[in-house]
Amino acid sequence: VLPFLAQWHDTSVPFVLFNTEISDHGPLSYIGQDSYQSGKLAGKLMHYGQSEPCSILIVHIDEKIDNAAHLLKKEEGLRDYFSQQGDVFGITTIELDSAEPESFNTKLAEAVDRIADLRHIFVTTSKAHLVAAELERRQLNDIRIIGYDLVPANLHYLEKGSIGFLINQNPERQGYLGIRQLADFLVFRKSFSKTKFLPLD
Repeated sequence: VLPFLAQWHDTSVPFVLFNTEISDHGPLSYIGQDSYQSGKLAGKLMHYGQSEPCSILIVHIDEKIDNAAHLLKKEEGLRDYFSQQGDVFGITTIELDSAEPESFNTKLAEAVDRIADLRHIFVTTSKAHLVAAELERRQLNDIRIIGYDLVPANLHYLEKGSIGFLINQNPERQGYLGIRQLADFLVFRKSFSKTKFLPLD
């Protein structure tokens, strides 16, 4: 997307970014969560009720991590949270591709089996349900999952207890505010802040 952003900036075409913040290309504003703080929140949610150090698996699904700044910020926030606690938590990261279900399940199973004392999985995208389904198939009920977004499949596993927490990124509100800010700028010539962080629900 960077060539488009550069072209719009050079030709004075206004644009608003949501979900992923790329501030150095001149958007009118960014709308979404503070990804770093949402990673710290995930760490805090994992830490509640955890009486002794254990291992954590971070799972990035369907995004090339070197081109997904928001996922890296989530991971950084989680890692920083635990480093600030002084607890010795082992944290491992893997990337999975849901377009290849057999490979997805094999790589996930290898990671789960390899990591001693695994108690938490942090899924940085909206696809926590894929991890929950595989853990359920293998009857691994003592690993808690934290993920993102209130999509029906995630809510299903949240209600079953396989997913412990979901952090809602409120995509409808992000889209609404983006259009409203463009209208405010183009039609009403209003000013607004360059960053609109949404609550960590």
